[in-house]
Amino acid sequence: MDVKFPYGKYEAYFSVDPLEETERAQLRTRFGKDVKAQIVETRKYISVDTLDCALMFIPNETLFHFLSEDGEIREHALKNKIIICSPLSLLIVLAMIRQTSETFALERSLGSIRAGLIKISADIGIYASDMDKLKQELMQMQNRVVDLQNKRATKLQEDARILVKLIDQQRIAVGETNDLEA
Repeated sequence: MDVKFPYGKYEAYFSVDPLEETERAQLRTRFGKDVKAQIVETRKYISVDTLDCALMFIPNETLFHFLSEDGEIREHALKNKIIICSPLSLLIVLAMIRQTSETFALERSLGSIRAGLIKISADIGIYASDMDKLKQELMQMQNRVVDLQNKRATKLQEDARILVKLIDQQRIAVGETNDLEA
């Protein structure tokens, strides 16, 4: 925000006798040039680290309205991204800039949050894929255990029955009886 202003030329314009139209017109032209120069000077406050506009504060409501009536000055200010404000409009303009700044900050942080959510989503996908692979490996191991139990247990039980038969046959041949049968 710039508060420098060529107030002397404004005073000179209004101090000239209204009947001296030529001198008054020249003073108005000089005043307009000085205001435009101040607009260009205020433009220097705009940079990559600032907002895309600057405020030029006019400390007098009458002077502000006088400038507002000059379409050429208004156009020049708009072209240079300068907002001319008066004491009454300054607080409103500052409140709008603050609200806009907060909105942009929120938008930037929402972008970061969105990027974080995308990363978490990708990590969840990797986790789910790894978990599915682990489940498949566990199921395969469980199937191998069941298969081992079925094949080997059955085979071992069959071998044990054969051995028991052989032992029983051996006992009968030798004449021994099982203590449990007695």
